[in-house]
Amino acid sequence: MERFKLFIDWLMTDIKHISREDLQKLLSSMEIESTVDSEGTLYCVFPSDEDFPHDVVFHFTNDDEGWFGIEAVPDEFAIEEEKIGQALVFCNEFSRRARIPKAFVMNGRFKLDQWIVFPASTDDDYIKQYIELVLTMCWSFFVNAYRKLSE
Repeated sequence: MERFKLFIDWLMTDIKHISREDLQKLLSSMEIESTVDSEGTLYCVFPSDEDFPHDVVFHFTNDDEGWFGIEAVPDEFAIEEEKIGQALVFCNEFSRRARIPKAFVMNGRFKLDQWIVFPASTDDDYIKQYIELVLTMCWSFFVNAYRKLSE
């Protein structure tokens, strides 16, 4: 156990900690407008379009241990009770195939999240590509889930 703790301590010194302000600058450079909510969490909203008729709210979370998370929830896209089983199967298949982000059902709604720790040597371009990948995968999930549950 002590060896594991030493490894974790060593690992923690080599983690890139991203402040909310730095993250907001990164998002702005990607032309993504973001806002800070009443709890201090950075978020952005992707508006509905012809493929998915609901806005999607993305929350960006960073903690003192270096974890960086993106969580996505579509506004007003409740899963009908009789389709919860179908939604769970859809989430499982997506998570098995896509690997990132994780998809699940919580309180009758879809939720996606992805968490990562970046090494200290990670540059901003890599982080931007990572964010773009996660946001794109989330949007794609919601579009496909909407189609599947509308059948």
